[in-house]
This record gives sequence, C-alpha cells and structure tokens, in this order.
Amino acid sequence: SGYVVPVRSGALSGTPAIGERTVPLEGRGYHDHNWGFWDGVTWQWGQVHHEAPSFVYGRVHPPPDAADPDRIPGLLAALGPDGPIGYAANVSITETNDPVTGRPRSILVRGQGPSLNLSMELAVEDEVATRMAPGFIGV
Repeated sequence: SGYVVPVRSGALSGTPAIGERTVPLEGRGYHDHNWGFWDGVTWQWGQVHHEAPSFVYGRVHPPPDAADPDRIPGLLAALGPDGPIGYAANVSITETNDPVTGRPRSILVRGQGPSLNLSMELAVEDEVATRMAPGFIGV
C-alpha cells in the first residue's frame, strides 16, 4: 500500500550524477516521504525533540483487506547527537481528541523493543493539519 519515512535530521553525503555532470553533497538533511497507493490507508507519525535527544514515532494503518493490522509494526526510535540510541517496533499510538472540535488534546506513545522501553504522554499545545482535496491521494 505504501509507506512513510520520517527522519528528523541527519548527516548526508553523496554525489548525484546527471549524465556526466556530478554534484558533491555534504551536510545535513531532512526527509519526509510518502509513496504508494493510499486508498483507505491512514498513518500517524511525529517527532519530539528537546536539546540532544529526539524521538521519532510512527504507524501505518492499512485497510483490513490490504493487510492484517495486527501484523503491521510501528516504530519508536530514540536519536542522540551521535545517532540512534534505541528503537522499538512494538508500538501503540493513542490520540485523545477534544469532543467538540475533534482536534487532538494528547497523544500517548508506548514502545517496547530490544533496545528501548519508553512511554511518552504528550500534551498538544498547537497543531498543523495538511488539507487535501478529495481524491488527491490514491487516484
């Protein structure tokens, strides 16, 4: 069905080539990419950052006829200034919305894995929603 890859920020290097022309790259980059057939697919993801540690979490929710929802792992990764600290694929993301506005009030992220056991309760103070025209995705 597709995937989402959130990456807060990271070192990058490489040499893209167009024909015989090359462009050396060195620095830091950000990547947030979606692709695939998205009809009936929803996803949750976010990033929490304060000073050195950063936590990236996400989960894709395919329609039941595309995949067994219980077999689709989530991701919770802890990142430090020198790279990954730990990760978990057994992840739950629970949102509590305002009953009147439908906007999120809080998000509870829990992850358990071989190198990370973490629970984060996040209070939502502000949000940005991406609005898309009906039929824009999965056409």
